[in-house]
Amino acid sequence: MATTTPKRRSMKDAAEKVLRDAEGPLHSDEITRRALDRKLIATKGKTPASTMAARLAVDAKKKDSPFIRVVPGTYGLRGRDRRGRKPVPNETADSSAS
Repeated sequence: MATTTPKRRSMKDAAEKVLRDAEGPLHSDEITRRALDRKLIATKGKTPASTMAARLAVDAKKKDSPFIRVVPGTYGLRGRDRRGRKPVPNETADSSAS
């Protein structure tokens, strides 16, 4: 019986998975550490955190990016608040008005 290995992802895919599972935005170094620990990415390079930081910085500038820069070096997912939670829709009408 063959054993399966976890699917390797691109840096951006791994970052998105890590951030979806996180409770809030994370520094790119922490995103890299978690991705490596979970074997979402494999790298032969000496500076995977620098590569992750560069990819996130470039991607976060794109209008259709899932990433948003919270502060320099720290990224979250677009559509979530600074704590990583999905926003709750605001009530648009006064429910007591008839």
